[in-house]
Amino acid sequence: AQGNQKTMMNKAYIGKTVSSNLRVKAPIVEQFVSQINFDMEETQAMLLAARSTNYSEVACEWVRANRPRWHAWRPDASNCLAGFGVVDTAQCFLTERRNATSCEVCQPGSFSEAFFDEKGATYRCVPCAADSHQTRSAASACDLCPAGTYTKSAGEEKCTSCEVGRYQSGEGKTICMECSDRRTTLFQAGASLEACVCQKDFIEQNGTCNSCGLGLQCPKGSTVELLLGTANVTEGQDAPSLQSGFQSDPHGVPYKTFRCREFCPGGTPGVCSAGRMGPTCSECPVGTFASYSGPCLQCPEESIWGLWLTLLLLPILPVTAISYYVVAQPYIPRSSPTYVVSSILGEAINQLQELLVVSAVPSAWPPVVMETAAVFEILSLNLEVVGLGCFVTGGTVRRFLAHTMIFPAVLLLVVVLSVLSRFFKEKTCFSQRLRWTWFGTLALMGTFCQTTFPTMANVGLSPLMCYAHPSGEESVLKYSNIFCWTESHAVMLAMGFSLLLIALAFLVLCLWAAWSAPGWSPQAQAAAKFLFADFRPEHWWYGTLLLFRELLLSMPSVLVPSSPALQLALLQAWLLLFLVLQSYVRPKKLPVVNLISAVTNCIFVMLLAVGLGGIQGSDQDQVLETAGAIICILLFTIFSIILILFAFVALLWQLNVSSTAEHWSNLGPVPRAKTMYFLLRNLARSMEVAKVHKEFLLERMEELGTYDARMVLTSLLILQCEIGIDSLGTAGSAAAAPRYAASGSSLGIRGSQASMASAISAASVKTDTSGLGHRGRIATPSAVALRAGLGSRARMSRIASALQRSNQTLFDQDDSSDSADGSGSDGRSPPGGSPRGGSPRVSSGRFEDGSDTNSNERKASSVVQIRIAV
Repeated sequence: AQGNQKTMMNKAYIGKTVSSNLRVKAPIVEQFVSQINFDMEETQAMLLAARSTNYSEVACEWVRANRPRWHAWRPDASNCLAGFGVVDTAQCFLTERRNATSCEVCQPGSFSEAFFDEKGATYRCVPCAADSHQTRSAASACDLCPAGTYTKSAGEEKCTSCEVGRYQSGEGKTICMECSDRRTTLFQAGASLEACVCQKDFIEQNGTCNSCGLGLQCPKGSTVELLLGTANVTEGQDAPSLQSGFQSDPHGVPYKTFRCREFCPGGTPGVCSAGRMGPTCSECPVGTFASYSGPCLQCPEESIWGLWLTLLLLPILPVTAISYYVVAQPYIPRSSPTYVVSSILGEAINQLQELLVVSAVPSAWPPVVMETAAVFEILSLNLEVVGLGCFVTGGTVRRFLAHTMIFPAVLLLVVVLSVLSRFFKEKTCFSQRLRWTWFGTLALMGTFCQTTFPTMANVGLSPLMCYAHPSGEESVLKYSNIFCWTESHAVMLAMGFSLLLIALAFLVLCLWAAWSAPGWSPQAQAAAKFLFADFRPEHWWYGTLLLFRELLLSMPSVLVPSSPALQLALLQAWLLLFLVLQSYVRPKKLPVVNLISAVTNCIFVMLLAVGLGGIQGSDQDQVLETAGAIICILLFTIFSIILILFAFVALLWQLNVSSTAEHWSNLGPVPRAKTMYFLLRNLARSMEVAKVHKEFLLERMEELGTYDARMVLTSLLILQCEIGIDSLGTAGSAAAAPRYAASGSSLGIRGSQASMASAISAASVKTDTSGLGHRGRIATPSAVALRAGLGSRARMSRIASALQRSNQTLFDQDDSSDSADGSGSDGRSPPGGSPRGGSPRVSSGRFEDGSDTNSNERKASSVVQIRIAV
């Protein structure tokens, strides 16, 4: 052996190796390669030939030499493989081989289907049916759409998910089923009927979708179990919840909501803040009481509670007794230092009571307003803030009964103290002063009713203030746990009507007193002093008007309890109306009280505007809170600073330390008595001298402006009523009474006014002028000024109207009286006579006091000068 040979296998396999995805990427090439066939000798020859050259040249030489052979290997372009389909020259898929030029991969939404013809088997691309889809290319079949989806037409690449509110439980469907009424689906592609849940603003209970009430937030899929927290929330789902300010009963119908005033944080039903409970979070549990700040506090032990109650009730007796002796002070037309301070304090108490009434209107009041109302809740005689709930058990109805009984209980206490004071014997002056008179007792009772009238009317009307809940039921506004028109509400109505009857009876008595008091005795008028003493006599009626104002403040909550905006609008309208009237008449006899009252009422109207802004849901909550805080601070600053200032000024005034103290109280200087007397004396002399110039004076008076004419008439009536100078008769003498009565009758004035002169002339008699228990004082015109003011100045409009109708008759009577007195046409008295009315006598051209009366020209000149001076 030469060593140049080697052995081999008997046979060798010659294969064709191609890419694994050649069939997909180039099916024609793959078919061509599959047709290539070489025998062994031919292969051996080409391999040997390649030893002397390269493989490319050998292959090319074979192709050129064997063209017919490899032409037979070329595949038919229309013979498509699985996953492909025949297409034409425009690359459009065909359903048959005719016009087919090549094969293309089947696109998504179709599949490759085999078919046979005269040339053999091939494939075509067919769209998926309407109940199926195909997302891949070169697919041999389509897939059915799963549950929760559908296809709208054939040839769909993807299935369409069922829209929200629809579902499909089967496969291969072309439509989705719609959920029943009030139901929808949380998401798309609902795959079963259970996917249908309640729509937004509806909540499911026992398979039924019920409407959610106002104040209950119900997203899609809300159920009672989710609301109560007994079921878990799925991913992407929101649980239903109560809004702040609303509550519902977890043991009843949880989706029926109740509107709360406060202490309802929202969230889960039955949850209250500050330890409250009940359907509207307004009750405190047994053994606790509602504090003024809101939270329920634990009741003290019985021993401590008894001490607490004793300390609370102990001051009532001395305060009531002291109040009597304060009220029993005689009426003084001119303001005293004590009156200044008490008037400002009374105005502050009245405004605070009105704040309590207004703050009960449901609105987004600034916190400072609600805190202020809570602190001063005691002014409404609501003892619940100091622990009445610990003493009076049995629920809201009994506490309301205790509240309503406080008013008649205080009145009864006054009567009992008055009866007990009768046991003091009248042996000493001190004992006489301790004894209460019935007139003083009535005055004290009237003062109490007048001071608490806003609260009395509001408490009496509170059972009628029924506001509507979103659930359709109604609750009492102040006692929201009491539902209207139930048995408990009927009991409250009876108690409220009883208290309201007392308030209305007091109002009717005040109206009767305002009409009839001018004809009463001084003692009887003193019993009604509380109604008139704070006002100027010509505006004696304003006290009754204030009672109507305070009654009207509670009426909007009765008329439109479910419309807070309309309530505040009505309150604003009424307060503005009374503010205009008050600014016009200036009824209080102290100027500074008129000013303070007008300013505080303006601030109060602004506070109502803040309340309206809170109801409208303004997004400027911080602005409203700031405005409310500023208004409240301003209101309390006015009362506190002015009260302290005037208390100090009144002290200086009382001690005669400061001469300007009285100016502060009266907003200016007060005319001195000597100055007014000097001008009045000169005016009387001038009028006596100027009788011949009556026409001249009438002409000048006709030229007076309206306010000047009214001022002159008011001044004349003040001279008659307050000082005792009879403008229709002789000043200060009992003999003038018949003439005054006759003149009064001719003017159509009531008989009580005709007896005014005799009442004033009898003022020097020792009697009980005030009727309040201060015996032994000498009556003066000032002491009977209240009677005089009610008798004449209160009828000023009637007198003025009567004078307007009877002026010619009066002037005729005046001329005839001049003739009867013997006066000449020149106005001079007869020799030895004196002018009527107590004027100085004229003798030899001079008055007895030395004044000169030389000529008619000088008389006219002095008249004009005195008129200008006055």
